[in-house]
Amino acid sequence: MRRSKNVVYSIEIKAITKANSTAEQRLQGAPSVKTLRGLKVCDIRGNGWAERFYGEHEIPYLEAKNVAACLRMIDRGRAEVMIQPAAVAYAQLKQTETTNRLHVLPDVYGRMDFTLLLSRNSEFGADFLEKFDRTLSEMREDGSLDRLIQRLRQSAGG
Repeated sequence: MRRSKNVVYSIEIKAITKANSTAEQRLQGAPSVKTLRGLKVCDIRGNGWAERFYGEHEIPYLEAKNVAACLRMIDRGRAEVMIQPAAVAYAQLKQTETTNRLHVLPDVYGRMDFTLLLSRNSEFGADFLEKFDRTLSEMREDGSLDRLIQRLRQSAGG
């Protein structure tokens, strides 16, 4: 596997709570990891991020089978918060029709950085990766990458 040197996209991991809830007020007033310890947290088993994050910070959490299940638990008051990639959260809120009852809060609890990965068997070689990294750097410098990402986020509802 070969990868670009530059990060292509960084996913922000944010909290989702019930609108106007005690949890939302607490996290808006003190958005620290310490505040999460006093809340009923729900998350899913996935790529290991939740296990690492909650384990490192000694935060117990309820485990659900998928994001929609956690959102239902928050909506029904069985959980208070979920920490999830914002793009996933916005899409699931829209799909579960809970955008007016649940909120994605602005503070970032983590990031997942992605680079371009190419198979060693790919017809695209080192020259392609060098050009890709150079183009990405230029787009970052002239602001066009930020504009592109903003448009993509808006089209996804976030």
